[in-house]
Amino acid sequence: MEFLEALKRRTSVRDFTDKPIDAETLREIVEDAQKSPSWTNSQPWKVYIATGDTLKDLQ
Repeated sequence: MEFLEALKRRTSVRDFTDKPIDAETLREIVEDAQKSPSWTNSQPWKVYIATGDTLKDLQ
């Protein structure tokens, strides 16, 4: 995919659903995110996924 094509296809999400996402899908999303580049390959990110009672407490 060329840069301009990717730029034109970019979207922003501003509304979310209450529909739960299964654990395998969440795991795949995090695994894909791990492949994205970071500044000086420092990979400074941490991932926390809240579900169930923990998620309710955060809302």
